Amino acid sequence: ILTPEGESLQNALSGVQRTSKAETKGSDYFADKSPSGFVGLSNQGATCYLNSFLQSLFLSPEFFQLLFAYEPPLDQSEVKKTKNILLQLQRLFANLALSEKKRIGTQDLTRSFGWSDEQSSYSQHDVQELRIVLFKALEKCFSKGGTVAPVSKDKFAISDIFGGTQEMYINCMECGYRSSRLEPFRDIQLMVKDII
Repeated sequence: ILTPEGESLQNALSGVQRTSKAETKGSDYFADKSPSGFVGLSNQGATCYLNSFLQSLFLSPEFFQLLFAYEPPLDQSEVKKTKNILLQLQRLFANLALSEKKRIGTQDLTRSFGWSDEQSSYSQHDVQELRIVLFKALEKCFSKGGTVAPVSKDKFAISDIFGGTQEMYINCMECGYRSSRLEPFRDIQLMVKDII
């Protein structure tokens, strides 16, 4: 993966991911990675829903492979360092995979959404809405082409990972009429007992 400046992502992260203990004495933000080997995400104030969603995407091998299989087109005129959601998500995931820190921030990603730091700190958003916005933004990035675009002309690969087809079935108890149809989905609606 290359940054807009043509530098490899791993090289771009090299100065960020490794910080000596002497530089960070007294601060657990830069403390060593957890013994579990995982890196956490810092809460910006009201971003716990975002952090849990990002961690679940990071731990999805299919999504991780899809994200890193894509390289933006060589013409970088549309790729802006801080505005490109795909690039910021790749950088965040690379930091989650490679960092020696205890936790890392998500500010660059939330800024790429167009959120100010204040909006991230004090505005609670809906995780389902976030998923829709994020996946649409990624679809838009992938549709612009690239060196290894994991997209066919008529179908985007995220729907293969986080979607499916469900059968909607209607059976009238009075007249016996039955019908069914197949519909694509990205969300699963579940009935929970004793909850309306």
